[in-house]
Amino acid sequence: MKNQAFTAALHSVILITTLSNLGKDEHMVTAYSWNTGGNVGASETIVPTVAAQSTFPTNILIAFVVVALVGVVYFGLLAFITRLKKKNATKRK
Repeated sequence: MKNQAFTAALHSVILITTLSNLGKDEHMVTAYSWNTGGNVGASETIVPTVAAQSTFPTNILIAFVVVALVGVVYFGLLAFITRLKKKNATKRK
């Protein structure tokens, strides 16, 4: 129901709202309005279903970070040893 415009006669209302902290289940939402003349109006009731929030796959993220760190350390050591061997080879000449 974000950013929906409701227009009737000479009036227009834009509803921008977020319903938070709702439990996992169905909920009923009805909008009511009234004017200075005492007239009351109600919207059609909608029944949105709140799904369970998916959790962030932290295990996959941790595995990715560990593999990346092992790769960085491995290639860093490989580059260091290669450079050290080249330096020792040029000293012997």
